[in-house]
Amino acid sequence: MLISLLCEIAKGEDYSDRSLAKKLNTSEEVIKSLKRELQLRKYLKIEDENECCCEKCTGCASCSSNKLNNIKIWSLTEKGKKLLT
Repeated sequence: MLISLLCEIAKGEDYSDRSLAKKLNTSEEVIKSLKRELQLRKYLKIEDENECCCEKCTGCASCSSNKLNNIKIWSLTEKGKKLLT
């Protein structure tokens, strides 16, 4: 299931625990646990919320730099990308 989760995150689509749980036919709690495990093993990381990819960002609602927004942007580390190749 760890590899399946990495594959879903690598697609760059919806990262929500709810959506991932639905796609992988499991619970949100399992997804959260798997994400923590992948992060501990250095396959997955949370993007720095202080760095924004938006040009001239004002902290819009869809941006992870918005402190009111509880969204975390997950990405694969180099180790995670190697695992999937």
